[in-house]
Amino acid sequence: MYIKATFFRQYRSHLLLLLVGVTVGALYIHGPIPQMAGYNDFANQCSWLGLPHAENVLTNLPFLLLGIWGLWRMRHFSIKSKIEQLAWFGFFVGVTLTALGSAYYHLAPDNYRLMWDRLPITFSFMCLFTAVLAERISERFAAISFLPMVLYSSATVIYWYLTETRGVGDMRPYIMVQLVPILLMPLMITLYAPRYTRGWMLLMVVLWYLLAKVFEGFDGVIYQWNGHISGHGIKHLLAAMACAQVIWMLEKRKPLKEGSEFAHH
Repeated sequence: MYIKATFFRQYRSHLLLLLVGVTVGALYIHGPIPQMAGYNDFANQCSWLGLPHAENVLTNLPFLLLGIWGLWRMRHFSIKSKIEQLAWFGFFVGVTLTALGSAYYHLAPDNYRLMWDRLPITFSFMCLFTAVLAERISERFAAISFLPMVLYSSATVIYWYLTETRGVGDMRPYIMVQLVPILLMPLMITLYAPRYTRGWMLLMVVLWYLLAKVFEGFDGVIYQWNGHISGHGIKHLLAAMACAQVIWMLEKRKPLKEGSEFAHH
């Protein structure tokens, strides 16, 4: 999937910066974005064996299993640098905590519990982004930016919650934490040389997540259509597929010979 054309190599960093600038500028110009009214009212409210909102709670189980499995398999993965090791370890910790945070939220959905759902999600996002950044662009920059990105992503969730409780909800910083990596990672994967085989699987991770977001948006429609499982439940399963894709990639990939395209500084 890597594009070797000289034109793209010459202007790729400019393209990434431009995309970040346009995204941040567009969100700023748009003005505050409150959380959608009724967001916590999911379509499937059914209980099972006394467990409230059973579908949305139980569909978090794959995150727990995949997070633990990823952590257990860490020593077998092909990982070259310490910052990549830290980022992938953090990713699987985040996935594991996402299972717990999301289950806690869906037992009795409200904004306070949603904050504890979103915190590990943003942490996982930043860890994934850092791993790709370290592999494709610069280990040093990834190492320097890792902690600030994690702190900022956590702050966006807390900022959203505080503004929401004051009646002036603003999701823009939180949206940016999810949107910018989703926009940048495909470009990083296609414009910068890989250090490992199976790089195309990273694109599949992005596609699984985007598909999950689509089903999330049609939560009620899908539940009305089939009467058994809702769009939000399917969203959990598709997002878990993205995590499974990460594990599959790390299990199967092999290191490539170092080339002049990779920046170690």
